[in-house]
Amino acid sequence: MNVTPAENWELAQWIVVPADTTMRFTQNEAQLTVRRTKLVEGWYNGSPRETVVQRIGKARADCSAVTVNGHEACAARSREQGFRMRWLLGKRTVRHDLLWHCPDLAAVYHMEYDGPAERAAVMEQFAVACCTRNDA
Repeated sequence: MNVTPAENWELAQWIVVPADTTMRFTQNEAQLTVRRTKLVEGWYNGSPRETVVQRIGKARADCSAVTVNGHEACAARSREQGFRMRWLLGKRTVRHDLLWHCPDLAAVYHMEYDGPAERAAVMEQFAVACCTRNDA
């Protein structure tokens, strides 16, 4: 998996098991996880939106269709559910998901950001390469 992190983000965890690789990056109280799952023929239904809904729940999945590396993708944004005391301190967190299928590599890629809303745009600063296609 080829991931170029945004500046000042540290690789906190890297898990590699057959057909499943996960990299978790952190910066203060925020984290961004990149996961590549292979052997998708048995479970991937062909829809990035439906896969995001399955992974994060229908109530939280507010998806927009986007393109990543030339592939159809789903970008979902959600806020923390239920009341939390930290909201009163202005520390509400958000979750942003970006999921796409790369048929060339037979893999599903899933980026997930959890952290302060004002830093959620960092997802655009991470470069995750799958195949040789591009967004041009």
